[in-house]
Amino acid sequence: MEKKYKIVLLGGDLPKKTLFKSNVKRNIQHKFKKLGKSNKPLFTRKYVKRQICQFHLGLFSLEPSNEPIYIKDELGRNIKKELKIGNYFLIELLPFSVEEFIYDHQTKSRIGFTSFYETYLISDVFLQLFTLNNKVVIQKDEVIFIFSLKNIDDTNRFILVLKKYLIDSNSMNCLIVQDYDTIQRKQLYKMLTRKGFKKSFLYKHYTY
Repeated sequence: MEKKYKIVLLGGDLPKKTLFKSNVKRNIQHKFKKLGKSNKPLFTRKYVKRQICQFHLGLFSLEPSNEPIYIKDELGRNIKKELKIGNYFLIELLPFSVEEFIYDHQTKSRIGFTSFYETYLISDVFLQLFTLNNKVVIQKDEVIFIFSLKNIDDTNRFILVLKKYLIDSNSMNCLIVQDYDTIQRKQLYKMLTRKGFKKSFLYKHYTY
């Protein structure tokens, strides 16, 4: 038997994941508000399949609401939102941030911001960090660590988050050099190809 209410993570208008179900409206509303307030990832997801995607928490009920629901578009306009998933009607909506992950080429896995920082940037050795197209490169003495993001915009967003985090945590062991200079970029290509990385991989601007 279907529960009366459920909370669904929405990417655009598409349901991504059902997070909670209940027959008690008070319980589901409490959970809905708690999820909305506790949601504060440092590095958030912006792109899904090369498209900018807005995420929301949707509270759905087997009975429709009499109150209209509005969201703001990219121009700040209020847009009426009507959405139905199966037998469920949308009755409340909250903006929601989903954590974005980066691809760690050392472990062949996707990792979050906290794991990246704790694994690679907590060090007594001075580190240099470079951006190259959609990649982040860490140089620790002669050792190179490399990571990929979805595109160049994600790389730039990641670096902005990282800079703020380093300042806030008073971390002084890392020099960040962004990919703005052609000469610096050529030197980086040369260094990385000597380390065994293929040019076709280094030249890529996106990974999806």
